[in-house]
Amino acid sequence: MFVHYLSGMQKPWDIENWDRKSAYEFFKTFEDPYVGIQVNLDCTAFVQQCKMHSYSTHHALLYAVVKAANIYEPMRLRRTEDGVALHDAIDIGCSVMQRGMKAFVFAYYPWVEGESVADFIFRAQQISVQAAKGIPFEDRPVRTN
Repeated sequence: MFVHYLSGMQKPWDIENWDRKSAYEFFKTFEDPYVGIQVNLDCTAFVQQCKMHSYSTHHALLYAVVKAANIYEPMRLRRTEDGVALHDAIDIGCSVMQRGMKAFVFAYYPWVEGESVADFIFRAQQISVQAAKGIPFEDRPVRTN
């Protein structure tokens, strides 16, 4: 399960002229609205690329998801008390198995614009190792949906 966190600046969204206004009006009173999808996806080429470059498939997937989410503007929209805001960037997090235990801890992976996949994976591996040891890598922000 991936959880997105907000970082950077935000600007108010023009709801009145938004093509998704009717969906927003329907869901805006829900306490925690979200949408989930499930698809069958052939990841053979993705896994082959990871193996060819000795990338962790998990961390490469984190990179692909957070990069796509930052490129696709609607993924950076979030509800606010006043309506909707567009954030200039969102980060990603996920659960990591805590070493030597049957418990999970949370690892937070900040998005760094322009960072290469190799640099992201290197940094993400460090974050995951620290999280698995139960050592916070850095403070995580307050969660927002």
